[in-house]
Amino acid sequence: MTSSTNSTIDVPLWQPIHLLYRDYEETILPLLTRFELPNPILPGRPTHILTGLREELQEIGMGLGTWKGTGLSPLDPDMLNKIRHVNDQFFPLEKSFRSLYRSGDTLLRAFPAELLSFTMVVSDSRAEIIRNITNFWLDVEKTNLKSLKSLWEIDKSLKTIDLDLVLDYLDNNFRPLLVHPNRDYRKEAWVVNTIDAVAMTRSNILPLIDSIRLLVSRAIATLSTADSNIAAQLKIWEVAELSGGVWQQDREEAAEADGILLNRPQIRPGMAVS
Repeated sequence: MTSSTNSTIDVPLWQPIHLLYRDYEETILPLLTRFELPNPILPGRPTHILTGLREELQEIGMGLGTWKGTGLSPLDPDMLNKIRHVNDQFFPLEKSFRSLYRSGDTLLRAFPAELLSFTMVVSDSRAEIIRNITNFWLDVEKTNLKSLKSLWEIDKSLKTIDLDLVLDYLDNNFRPLLVHPNRDYRKEAWVVNTIDAVAMTRSNILPLIDSIRLLVSRAIATLSTADSNIAAQLKIWEVAELSGGVWQQDREEAAEADGILLNRPQIRPGMAVS
């Protein structure tokens, strides 16, 4: 890229692309694949973990419904409303995760980078190659932003899942029924199942939800940084497209940069294209 002082700035192509996809693999992939858990019975994928939470809350909901018809003292309506509020988050969470699967899968497969590499090999026009590079960054920018928006929505919904006080309250009300002086509730499935659901949620599901929160926060930070880096690359290549560029084969430097696709042609913004 020729500046006002007629100096040339060399900008590597494949190293930024490699670093971008490396970050995607480290932050997006864990949200789309199964966790490695010591207990194979536990749900592994983030979406399955959320489904597991919903099923446990449904079990708790059935227990609460049965409680109402027993003549026992009414439960705190505020606590019940907290459970309903968490249940309301499952639909938007599923929708946001589906969106993340679509855009995240596109980022992880790196197909646009492979297509870019192919067009650089077969094209004889340096101007066309620079235009293809610009279009590559435009496509990545669009997909990165889609993924980022999905992550923001997921983060927003996950922050509303706060069940510690509710589970303590339910445990303190249901567990004493096991030693009730006038009735043997130990044989009543709705009591035992509710207590088990509370324990399962507290001991197994919520810690996994916390892990998802951390992964989402890390992915948001990474993709936000990527958004800025992509914008910087776009600026470089849009200027190169307007001012022209020099195309040269540089297999050695591409390999040294540990690029995403080694031994490919290297583009350098520079002198005007004839």
